[in-house]
Amino acid sequence: MDRTDQIPVFPNVFPYNELLMTGQLLAKTRSWVFKYRGPILLYTSGRNESIICESYGLDPQLFPHSMVVGRANLVDVRPITMAERKIITRQFNPGATKRQISDYLKYGLLDFEMIGALDIGFFFEDIERLPQPVKIKWPRGAVTLCYLPISEAEPLLARNT
Repeated sequence: MDRTDQIPVFPNVFPYNELLMTGQLLAKTRSWVFKYRGPILLYTSGRNESIICESYGLDPQLFPHSMVVGRANLVDVRPITMAERKIITRQFNPGATKRQISDYLKYGLLDFEMIGALDIGFFFEDIERLPQPVKIKWPRGAVTLCYLPISEAEPLLARNT
């Protein structure tokens, strides 16, 4: 399907976009690859990752959900290195000790509930919070990506300089 007239909208449960926008997350990981590179919109779904919210002291009720909350440039999608896996696993689990992270990565041992990085890293640059979150019509069901026509996406991608 030709999507040259559309912009991808990348969904995340809360607080992953918040961590990306505040520089606390190196990359978002997925189990699938994506050939697109360029401007992308960040959508926060209605769900929360409670463990990470608690670890970072973020109250989900204070943040927008089911909305486009940010914009970025997707610059790379590739398998993550072991060094990146360590960084991202630490960022997903800020309360874990170095030993817990090491044991998890080496042996898959879990002393407590831990969130691990998936194999494919989505790396962004120029990540920016939208001045005002925007509600869009999100497709029902499990969706990996949504697309907006360029005419709808351009105002959201415009940067205030």
